[in-house]
Amino acid sequence: MPHPTYWFEKIHEAISKPKGDHANLVVTQGFYIDDLLNHYKDSLSKESKDNFFEVEHLAEKLREYIQKNYTSGKFQTRQYARVLASDLKNYFN
Repeated sequence: MPHPTYWFEKIHEAISKPKGDHANLVVTQGFYIDDLLNHYKDSLSKESKDNFFEVEHLAEKLREYIQKNYTSGKFQTRQYARVLASDLKNYFN
């Protein structure tokens, strides 16, 4: 099983290339973001389950960003998505 660092690399590639293969995998099959959510959920202790809702919210915003840029001809700012990815990554450290 890949490490979260791998999934974050692929998410950043999806952000950098909004019509690329990695963006396609996020949009059509949920790859990388779903993998991160599953990994995070499995590694949580019972006391920190509340954090999962925050992580899930960030992941959904990031997924929405990638999907909009993949399906639209007008791209949103990459900086916004990079901040979301960075905030999400902070939960894995």
